[in-house]
Amino acid sequence: MTIEACALYFPLDKLPLKSVFPNGRSDGGLFRAPTWFEYDAGEGPIRLHLQHPDLAGHLQGFRGYVAQAPGSGEARDEALQRIARTRAAVGVSLPQPVSTDSPSFASLMALIARFDGFMFVFNSLLLPDGRFLVGPMAVGDGDAASEPPPLREVDPDAFRHEAPTDGCDPARVAQREQHYRLLAERGFLCTRWLPLHRSEDHIDRLRPADEIAARLLALHALFFWACTSEDVATTERLQAFIARNAVREHLTADEAEVLDLPREQAREEHAGSIGWRLENMWALSWMFGFEPEPPFFQGQLPKAVIERMLFDFLPDLDATVAGFIDSHTLRPVADIARLEDLYYCAHNAVRSAQTGSDTLPPQFHPVRDGGTTHERRHALTWTLSPGVDWDDTDLST
Repeated sequence: MTIEACALYFPLDKLPLKSVFPNGRSDGGLFRAPTWFEYDAGEGPIRLHLQHPDLAGHLQGFRGYVAQAPGSGEARDEALQRIARTRAAVGVSLPQPVSTDSPSFASLMALIARFDGFMFVFNSLLLPDGRFLVGPMAVGDGDAASEPPPLREVDPDAFRHEAPTDGCDPARVAQREQHYRLLAERGFLCTRWLPLHRSEDHIDRLRPADEIAARLLALHALFFWACTSEDVATTERLQAFIARNAVREHLTADEAEVLDLPREQAREEHAGSIGWRLENMWALSWMFGFEPEPPFFQGQLPKAVIERMLFDFLPDLDATVAGFIDSHTLRPVADIARLEDLYYCAHNAVRSAQTGSDTLPPQFHPVRDGGTTHERRHALTWTLSPGVDWDDTDLST
């Protein structure tokens, strides 16, 4: 799937774009506000047009579109609230149509995540967490994304591994072919010559359990800091939890910056983008015994799963990483490697769909739902990549 144009909306009058794209350039000067900012994400210059000639009139028309666009009533209300907060509308000129799996599109998503904005693309309103609120791409009433694609009957002989298997463990080949069939039964079609292993010596290894647990609890703290109120978790208890468990050491640099913000500011600027971390947390929690296993064919995790994970499975704010490990057993490496391989194949189907191939069931949107595949796979592959930082995890397919 490719885009030719889009627009970005932000609740800020001035955007410190140099802080995101330090090598970018603009036509601004000492006494002149810039009208454009340009940067390159590796596929040619992307120009951001910064000064809308009639922002008030544009937003009034936008509200009219949202009022009649496809989407649930709750989503429409959220869209209207975001439009009401908008202080800047930025047009985007791309050097050529780009894939939704491209570095250029990723850079735009990073920009709206950084400043709690949203994107208008495919005639739909897209949030940093991958949700479409309104428009043709929106799920709409009934939360159709939660309904699994129907099972299809497939011929096992049509889903054999097509790359050479000389010297390969027959059990590994059989597992992969089972994954090809499981995917196809739900309408996911991946390349059938993907490497059977992600390590050079073909041995699956887990990073230490305390690293995995520390990452899980760090994301837990990050979510509570940016997405909940004092009634749910007081700032004092959260700060004590963060210090007690050295949480910042287990976050990326960008994530740690969110914790460094005052809590209210963190909610205002980042609440919309932290939802993706719940998908990482589902996979990490499952590794320590949480059920259900994240199904590859399901989009964003259901509210019921979120509540059970956050409030029933994960510990309270008096906990420690050591205490969590003492009370939870990490699943065997073979179990985690099995699910990682299934998500590895599903991720290939998602990325093929994002470039225009017909490799996903109609119910599964390559951007909105494909992001969940990416995030769960990220957690699984990171766990099987000892010594590799989160941001350096190899997520190629």
